[in-house]
Amino acid sequence: MEALREKLKNSTKLEKSLGDRHRQVLNILYLANFDSELMEFSIDVEMELSWYDLRLANNYTKPIRIREKQILDLIWKPDPYFVNSKFSHFHEVSFPNFRMRVFPDGLVKYTMSLSFDSRSESESVQFYSEETEQQAYEVVVHSSCVRLVFELERDGGRFVVEKYIPSTLAMMFAWVAPYVPYNYEDVRIITPITVLLTLVQMEKGDKEIRTSYLTSMDVWFAAMKAFTALSLIESLIVLALIKRSRAMERNMHRAPNELMRANFDSEKYRLTRLYHRLDSVSRFLSPVVFVVFFMYYVEFVAQGDDRGCVAK
Repeated sequence: MEALREKLKNSTKLEKSLGDRHRQVLNILYLANFDSELMEFSIDVEMELSWYDLRLANNYTKPIRIREKQILDLIWKPDPYFVNSKFSHFHEVSFPNFRMRVFPDGLVKYTMSLSFDSRSESESVQFYSEETEQQAYEVVVHSSCVRLVFELERDGGRFVVEKYIPSTLAMMFAWVAPYVPYNYEDVRIITPITVLLTLVQMEKGDKEIRTSYLTSMDVWFAAMKAFTALSLIESLIVLALIKRSRAMERNMHRAPNELMRANFDSEKYRLTRLYHRLDSVSRFLSPVVFVVFFMYYVEFVAQGDDRGCVAK
């Protein structure tokens, strides 16, 4: 250790060489605390940097382990920093958590443990550059930035149980309207409105999470509310036709002659066939359109590429 201290004291010229064998190892120790509202997460990493410092070449057969902070401060080290980190700090116990080994050929391996909070799904590590006259190493990659991207896959089981199944069942209650007898007019109106309010409350949940982009869950609930609104519109049209048909029946009984009575009866028959046909089409198309949307949603929305959600 004394010989190493003398080398560092007597050497004034900074000569470092990364060569072709330099490497940087990043070990993820802890990754959690994902906040969907603030778009943040916490991570603890252990990062190892390797480089060649010709001043530290020695005749020993085994690597020199350096644990003293006073010696660490005398040795040149790269200056990495995390570009998109909100808060970063070195891990400390009774002293800063660093580890360094110096090999006989001048290879230095420097390991550090640090923690930080980030606002992005990726991390960019950059290194401060040296002055030209002090830079005696060769960079293999013509960039001082290393980008680490986390590919996370969320388990959708909880969303299926808590969101998808209840919202689908609630929306299907709106399909009951075309099967309701025509003398129960209130049921045709109240059911879709109740389902629509239920879907709004179900989407909001216990805690509203605001994002600057549309999520797959937003698309799903928008579709469920659209199906419910269409069922409500269909019920209103049918009720309007029923009301018009009953008016034709009253006019038929008050008609002064057979010709007008026949005209009113013909119009009543046409309106009755029209709202019966509208209900029949609604009973058939509602499940078919939902199945088509469900297949599209699973294939292209829920399993689609979400890298465009957050601006790069």
